[in-house]
Amino acid sequence: MRLQSLSVEVMTLILDILLVKDMLACKLVCRFLSRVIDASDYLQYKIELAAADMADGPAGGLTAPERRNMLMRYQKAWREVTFSSRPTLTIPSDKDDPTGIISGDVFLQVKPKSLRLIQLPSRTKRKEERRWSIDTAALGFSVEKIAMDPSQDLLVVVNEAGESEAPIHLLTLASGAPHPSAALAVLRSAEPADNASIREIRIHGDAVGWMVFAGEDEGDFSSVQLWNWKTGDLVWNTRVEYPEPLPLAFTFLDDTHLVLSYDCRLVVHAFDAHAASVSASASVPLVSLDLPPLLDEDDNVEVLSVAFEPPAGNPTHPARTPGTPFARPAASALLLVCITLQSTADRAARFLLFVPTHALRTRLLDAPADPKAHSVPWARWGPQSTRLLEVPYGHSSEEWSAHGAHGARGVVAAWADFGARELCVRVLEFAPLLLRSEMLEGPAPKEEKEGRGRVAYATDAEPWTVRAEDCFAEAVQTRVVCRQSRWFVSVPEGDVRDVRLYEDGLVLTVRGRSFVRSGGGV
Repeated sequence: MRLQSLSVEVMTLILDILLVKDMLACKLVCRFLSRVIDASDYLQYKIELAAADMADGPAGGLTAPERRNMLMRYQKAWREVTFSSRPTLTIPSDKDDPTGIISGDVFLQVKPKSLRLIQLPSRTKRKEERRWSIDTAALGFSVEKIAMDPSQDLLVVVNEAGESEAPIHLLTLASGAPHPSAALAVLRSAEPADNASIREIRIHGDAVGWMVFAGEDEGDFSSVQLWNWKTGDLVWNTRVEYPEPLPLAFTFLDDTHLVLSYDCRLVVHAFDAHAASVSASASVPLVSLDLPPLLDEDDNVEVLSVAFEPPAGNPTHPARTPGTPFARPAASALLLVCITLQSTADRAARFLLFVPTHALRTRLLDAPADPKAHSVPWARWGPQSTRLLEVPYGHSSEEWSAHGAHGARGVVAAWADFGARELCVRVLEFAPLLLRSEMLEGPAPKEEKEGRGRVAYATDAEPWTVRAEDCFAEAVQTRVVCRQSRWFVSVPEGDVRDVRLYEDGLVLTVRGRSFVRSGGGV
């Protein structure tokens, strides 16, 4: 049977089964297949999804051409940083919670008597703003620390006041009621101690984890605990006691791995969110990755934060807001390590290390059978797999900077001209398939608009160099491919507190107010 004897409809269904790379190969087989692919709105949308490194989702009542146009506007908005010239909405800040919390597309503020929540709008994805609140008095306990996952309607609240076994409450984000999917409404720390506190909480699918930290004096410790929040089972726990080096932060790499940061290395462990009990091998690392070597042993490197947020929901089946038919897959995510150094020359410096998570997964595949033997020096993994950037750091307003990560993007903000109140916001894109497709199209596009709101962007494969000076043993070069977009924006009077990314834009917090700017606006 000849291919031409099949109807276009049948051929379209057959081609839809193929991977995009195989579909593109079919375009080279004959003119008939090429015409079928070019004439199909859905197949063209599928090709654009692959080129953008996005995963498909429910159509939400939109046709394939509408979804394709939406995707192309979304990509253009992030490439050219064409955020709305005026704030999409302005949120009054609170002195006790000046910046709020962002997860997915939900902004949360902790007020004295309530939790105020806003679903952030998106012009590109046609999402509307929605507001609601949770009465904290009705909860029956004080809110000390908080985390949320909008895709699972999950709100995790810690109340540490006066208890060594800090209770962790599992609530719904919609109302603050006990979560119906949780077997236990309250979890309690597996490492109770009078002088310990929960440092951070992270959620990933069925797993919720937190770090218990008790300082660095004799007898103190650091512990990382993972629980299956649905079953109430403790599935992973490791405790390190001083004077051994204490883990400073942790984050999830994917469904089965987490990363712990120390003062000079990143360590990857395996976990099973559905284990019935804690494995005896929990404390055994799979791989240890050295950070850039310091000038000498007397330098003090402290990893203050590890910011990593995968797309909302379970990464294998990401939940999406209705009407948003695409999202970045969890495999295209970014680990952000903030390294603060106090050098022997009494110079404080801050460096941001951007690590695409696929680089860490590659190292896991290369790990030998004996995990204790697998320690990777910086020179073998860092230069080709990361980007290192020094940012302003100091106590004066002119030395202010902010940073963050969401999905495969990072953001860095610092003053371009403090006197003129002009801020430079740099958005760095690390999605590998997206950048590969852009580079195959030819020379990276560049654009610059003079005056207020000017923009410059380019895909960058050239190495960045951080000089050794009095911090590192030698100059540090890093060269993983990224796209860097710079947006210059004038900000109102007042101290700038923070700049953060969310799924469809950024939030700029200036004293007293948070300004939300969504992509695709004019």
